[in-house]
Amino acid sequence: MGLIQQSPSGERMGGRPSARQVTSSKPVSKAKPKEPGTPRKPRSALQALRLEDPQQILLCPPVDFVDCTHPIDRVGYDLVSPEAALFQLTYTGRMRGYNDKRVEIWSCPSERVPHPGALTWPLMKTTKRTEIDLMDAGGREVHLTQFFAPRNWASRSPGEAIMALGCLRQFGAKLSIDVQKEAPAYAVGTIWAQYAGIPGQISGERIELLVNQSIDNEMAHRACAATVLGETGMSDEALMAACGSTEDRGFASVRDVLRALHRPDTVDEGRLAIEYAKRISAIGLQASALRHHLRHPHPKAPLPVSIGDLKTCTAQLPMPLTKGQIEVATQVLLRLQEPKPLNGLLSGDVGTGKTLTFLVPAIAAHRAGARVAIITPRTLLADQIAEEIIKRFDGLVGDVERVPTGGKIKNFNAILVSTHGLSSTAARQGYAPQLLICDEQHKLSAASRESLVAPFTHVLEVSATPVPRSLAAALYEGMEILNLRECPVKKTIHSEIIDMTDRGQVIAGIRHTLNQGGIAAMIYPKVNTAEGSEAQSVTRAFESLNAAFPGQGVMLHGDMSDDEMRTNIAMLRSGEKRLVVASTVLEIGIDIPSVNFMAVRDADRFGISQLHQLRGRLVRNGGVGVFMMVVEDREKTPVASMERLEAVAATNDGYKLAELDLVQRGFGELDGSAQSGSASTVFRNIKLGPADFMARKLKTIRTEPGTRNYNNAETVHTARQERLI
Repeated sequence: MGLIQQSPSGERMGGRPSARQVTSSKPVSKAKPKEPGTPRKPRSALQALRLEDPQQILLCPPVDFVDCTHPIDRVGYDLVSPEAALFQLTYTGRMRGYNDKRVEIWSCPSERVPHPGALTWPLMKTTKRTEIDLMDAGGREVHLTQFFAPRNWASRSPGEAIMALGCLRQFGAKLSIDVQKEAPAYAVGTIWAQYAGIPGQISGERIELLVNQSIDNEMAHRACAATVLGETGMSDEALMAACGSTEDRGFASVRDVLRALHRPDTVDEGRLAIEYAKRISAIGLQASALRHHLRHPHPKAPLPVSIGDLKTCTAQLPMPLTKGQIEVATQVLLRLQEPKPLNGLLSGDVGTGKTLTFLVPAIAAHRAGARVAIITPRTLLADQIAEEIIKRFDGLVGDVERVPTGGKIKNFNAILVSTHGLSSTAARQGYAPQLLICDEQHKLSAASRESLVAPFTHVLEVSATPVPRSLAAALYEGMEILNLRECPVKKTIHSEIIDMTDRGQVIAGIRHTLNQGGIAAMIYPKVNTAEGSEAQSVTRAFESLNAAFPGQGVMLHGDMSDDEMRTNIAMLRSGEKRLVVASTVLEIGIDIPSVNFMAVRDADRFGISQLHQLRGRLVRNGGVGVFMMVVEDREKTPVASMERLEAVAATNDGYKLAELDLVQRGFGELDGSAQSGSASTVFRNIKLGPADFMARKLKTIRTEPGTRNYNNAETVHTARQERLI
C-alpha cells in the first residue's frame, strides 16, 4: 500500500506491518552532511534502546492505546473535536491539487490526470496542498488535506476502506479530517498500542515493528520477565504487591504486565499496565542505586575525630554557623567514627553555606590524622576552596595542597584540593583518601569519584541542586541524605520576567547598580554568535556593553583560560571592574559576593534548576538583589518555557523548584549516563515522574539491631549532638 512506511534504515521488516503514516510521504533525498557537533545515531535499534537482545524489545512499553473495536463510520458536526478518534471511511477516488497561491492546478480523475499515478513531475513539484475526498457509510463527504503532493496514493483504488486515527474539524459547511496515522490491518478489532520513538534515533513505528516480531514468542516473554525480576531483585509476588496489586485490580505476574502492555483486552487494562511499568522502573532504579551505594564495615574506616576539634573549628569562624549547618556537620562527624564508611549526599539550596558545612568535619578529620581529599569540577572552584580553607582555618590546618591537573601529590597527609584529574594522579601514586568530598557532584563523572574510593573511604558528595525526596528515591537510594535549608545571611531577591520591549529596564538596572557601587551581571546562553546570526552572545554583548559602560566590563566564559578567568574574577572582587558579561560558567559555585543585579538573556533556553543556580550568585553576603529573566517576546515564547520562568519568579525555594522541574520534564533523562550507578530503567524509553517514586515507597533500607538508620534526611541524632555543639 502507498501509505506503508519502511523502517528508518529503509529495509522491510518481517512480522506485522507498522502503522501507516499519512503525513510522512516525502521524496527520498540525499543525506545532508552533518553539522559539527551533531550526535552520531546508534548503529542499531538495540543500541538506541539500550537492549542487549532483540527479545528484550517487550521491555519498551507503549505510551497509550487506541480502541479499534468500534471505529466511527458515520460522521457529523457533533463529532468535531480536537481529540483524536478512529474513523472508518471510503476513498472515493477524487482529489485536487493546489499551488502555493491556493489555486487549483489539477484534479483527479480528469483527462489530464486520470489517476494519482499519472501525475507528472512538474505537477508534483508545484503541488503544495492536496485535498482528497473520502466518504462515510451514510454517503457524507469528508475531506482529507495533505500539504504536499499525493505520492503515497498512487496504488489506492476507489472504494477502498481507510481506517484512520485523526481529528474531525469543520470549515464552514465542510468536514475535514486531520489524519495522524492509518491503523494497520492487524489492529482493526483490537486495542492498538501506540509507541513513542527517540527523536533522531528510532521511530515509534520501528519499535512497533520489532514488538510485533516478538509478541508471540514465549521465550521473549520469559526472558523479559526474568530481566525485570533480576533488576528489581524481587519475586513476582513481592513486586506485584509493591506496585499496588489487589485481587480485583492489578496483575498477578510480570508476564501478565507484559501481555497487557502490548495486547491489552481494554484501553484501561493497557493504561494500568503502563502504570505498573513505571512503578517497576522506579523500583528498579532504587534497587540499582542501593546496590551501587552499598558499603560494608571496614576496620580502617573509623576515624578518631575529636569533639574538641569540631568546637574549635566552629569557634574560629567570623560568624556562627546556622543550626542546620551545625546539625549536618555533627551528623557527618558521627558517621566518621563508625566502621561502616559514610556514603552521604549533602544537599542544600543556593546560599545555605554548604562549603563551610563540609569543611568543618574535613578539618576535624585532618586534625585527627586522616587523609582528606576534596575534588571539584572546575579549576577555579578548586582554587576558591583551597583559599577558603587557608583563610577560615588558619592555624588549625597542617598543610593544604592544591594539586594541579596532571601534577604530583607532594604530601599525602595534607588536605588535597583538586579537580577530577586527581583520580589518575592518585592511581599512579597509590594514594587513597580516608575522607573524600566531591563538591558540585552533579558536574563530576561517576568514574572520577569511584576510582578514589577505597573500601574504607568515607564519601560525602555535595549537590548544588536541592534534592527533593523523589529524586533521592530515584538516584540516591541507600545514601544518607543531609539537607540544608536555612540561609546564614538575610537576603531578598526580586525576580521578574521581561521581554525585549522592556530592555531599557536592563540598562537602567545596570546603571543603578554601578552607581551604587555594586556589581551587575549579564548572562547569555552562548559564548559566540554564528556568522550572520542576529542572536546575542557573551562576546557580542560584551562589545556593546563595554562601550556603553567604558572600562567597567569583564568577560567570563568556558572558552577562556583559567588564568584569564582568575584575573577577571580578581578585578571584580577588588572593585576594579563592576560589570560581568558571562556564560553559565557563573553557575558553578564561583563566588563574587557583591553581585546585586543579574539579567539572563534568552532565559527561555534555560532550565528551572539552572536559572535558580544563577540567581543564587546574587547578594552572597546578604542584602537586596534583582534578577531579570529576559525573553525575546512574551507572546511568542512557548507555554512550557513561560511556565518554567513563572515558577522561578514565583519562589526562591530551591526544593519546590526542583519538584516543579521534575514534574515538568519528568525522569526521562535518567535513562542515560547518570551520576550514581546505572540509571537505565528496567522498562526502556519510559518517562517517570515524582509520583512513581513517592507512592508506596519500597522499603529498601533496613536498620540492624543496635545501629542507627541515617537514611532519613530529617533524622537528627539529638542525644549525641548535644554533647558536640
